[in-house]
Amino acid sequence: MSALFIALKDLVGGWRALALLVVLVAQTLLLAWVGRQRDNAIDQLTAHVAADAKAEIERRKAAQAESEAARMDVANAANSTEQAIGDRHERVEAVVAGVAAGTVRVRERLTCPAASMPATTPGAAAADDAAQRGLSAGDVQFLVRLAARCGDVQDERNLGAAYARAMTSGRQSRQAADATGGGKPFGGEAAR
Repeated sequence: MSALFIALKDLVGGWRALALLVVLVAQTLLLAWVGRQRDNAIDQLTAHVAADAKAEIERRKAAQAESEAARMDVANAANSTEQAIGDRHERVEAVVAGVAAGTVRVRERLTCPAASMPATTPGAAAADDAAQRGLSAGDVQFLVRLAARCGDVQDERNLGAAYARAMTSGRQSRQAADATGGGKPFGGEAAR
């Protein structure tokens, strides 16, 4: 350092060299400090961007898992609906066959109001039950199948509601993630 001071003293002349040396040292220290601050800022920004990227990946994984769960819920609901409809059709055909064979009796609620109601004898066959109530075998089959179709429609409506719930819950979770800054740089804050 003293050799530098002597060289500067000869070049600049006198004690002004000391002031020049102090300015040069201060400038070097200032540049080193600014460089360190810049490096720290870059490191913080890199860490922040990495954390945001990691959070975005986690959010996408969670959304994908939720979407898969909703898809499975809808598939399970569809399978159970198909099974219920199939079971109902089997029961309907069994009831229709039972009415035709006379092993199933028609309830009083299925009475035709315009029919005359003759008294039922204890030994009367169940096949005659529908006729005694003013209904033909075709009428009974129609009513049983209509009731089954109403049940099918209700099951299909419930399936549609399950699908809508699955879609709505997925949309709400995506909106919640967007509201908390998921998918946006710097956690949803405006870039400054």
